[in-house]
Amino acid sequence: MKTLQIATAGEDVERTISGIKNFPAQKLVLVAYAKHEEVCTKLKLDLGRALNLEVNIRLIVNEDAPHEEMFSIIDDALKRNKDFDDVMINVGGGDKFLTCAAVASAFLNGLKAFHCKDDSNCTMLPVLKLGYTKLFSEAKIKILQAIDNGGGEVVNLNKLSKKSGYGVPLLSYHVTSGPGNLAEFGLVEVHRGKRGSAGVKITTLGRLIAQKRFLENRVIK
Repeated sequence: MKTLQIATAGEDVERTISGIKNFPAQKLVLVAYAKHEEVCTKLKLDLGRALNLEVNIRLIVNEDAPHEEMFSIIDDALKRNKDFDDVMINVGGGDKFLTCAAVASAFLNGLKAFHCKDDSNCTMLPVLKLGYTKLFSEAKIKILQAIDNGGGEVVNLNKLSKKSGYGVPLLSYHVTSGPGNLAEFGLVEVHRGKRGSAGVKITTLGRLIAQKRFLENRVIK
């Protein structure tokens, strides 16, 4: 079985190396901040010589909010490596922001994820088996797309009704009141205005799903 491993990396690469020791793969994609490019290049050469392993490096520029770049990198890796039977993410090789971004990406895509403290201490993380977007109906996704296409925010549900084609009662159900609504999952923020009107703003996560970045999810085997 061919396995692709996507691993976060930083200045200290020991946890990244522990991941490839405990979960062997045929290909490794290193994801790191741009400032750690030199460290990753050395690691790529070392792993290539020692394990005859194909290693790619993908760099993230925004250290304070790496989520969108991480989502894009993993989405691209999945599209480019469809011939692999299994995909795993080592989330523990970078700092806490990189770890959070990697965990969120695994959650969205329904991928196996793990964290290594050292060679003898690796832990599999509980990740949604079906992937985040499998939880949402086509109506919810179309509502997100209507908000996103309208600039990311609407002043009230009447405006959203015109943009989406759905009636206000149905919008209220999907956005705020129904089970598994968009606000509950953090895909939109709702702001109450005068006379009880509800302004709706899409979040970063909602925008990514609206743009269908994660609709081709894999199922963990």
